Amino acid sequence: MTNFPSYYYLGGKLILPRPIRTYFDSGAHEWNAIGVRQKLLDLGYVTYMGYDIYQNIEELLESHHYIQEFEIKYSIGALMSELSGRSSDAISDRYENVPLKEMVNDLIDLLAYQYVLPHDGSEHYIIDKNTRFTDLDILKANQWNIVADQCCGNEALFSDNQEYIYPGDEKFIHKFNSSANDDTRFILNTIPYPFQGNPLTAKVIILSLNAGHITRVNEYFAKILQRYPQLAEGVMVFMRDNLRLRVKDFMPEVYNPSDRHPNYQDAFNMLADWYWYDILSKLEKEGLTSE
Repeated sequence: MTNFPSYYYLGGKLILPRPIRTYFDSGAHEWNAIGVRQKLLDLGYVTYMGYDIYQNIEELLESHHYIQEFEIKYSIGALMSELSGRSSDAISDRYENVPLKEMVNDLIDLLAYQYVLPHDGSEHYIIDKNTRFTDLDILKANQWNIVADQCCGNEALFSDNQEYIYPGDEKFIHKFNSSANDDTRFILNTIPYPFQGNPLTAKVIILSLNAGHITRVNEYFAKILQRYPQLAEGVMVFMRDNLRLRVKDFMPEVYNPSDRHPNYQDAFNMLADWYWYDILSKLEKEGLTSE
């Protein structure tokens, strides 16, 4: 079992566990120290955690002037061949005149698709055409479980000092937010909605606009809701179960609609419904109707 903190960190800093030439210089003796699959696992983990492998490659080329860029590309091609199932020659032809940085980015994209770090502490792995997935495997690979664990109590309805981000995405989210305007930036201090309902069991999946952030609902109403712990906890239980792929319904069912007392299902639906109310109101103002 891989001890991730001791294997991929040194003094609290994220590192590759072996010299950079082990991963990107097939002409070096270091290349043969580990197999291609272990290289991909190492690269998969560090890139998942936000590590900049391109910076390492730049430093390698600057410090070893006898190493040519095409040699680095050939080595990356061997890694991409293992991930994609395409021949190294086909990959070399594809990237012959492509900037090195673009090729590195494509390698990172492939790793993002095929590297899996289970949240339960079991061994990480690379998905390939022979990988057989069960529902349990998907549940283990679902890192939103970690975010759900962070959303304890009802503070995550709207927090003044916490952020809730998918593990490994912190660097990219913060970089995007640093230049995004208020309409497009990610809101990080409330429990996220990556999906609603359970995509693992759904018969139909609809891709829609991001639910967005409405201040009067996601901030003001959330703060009001926090004053009613029982209602707030009911909402949070459903939302945490949603992240964990445990819910059975798209929206929580109101079990006793004739009850005049408020219930957490109504509270959740108020949080979710206002976005669509705003969107439809804008369409109506533009002269569009359901007819």
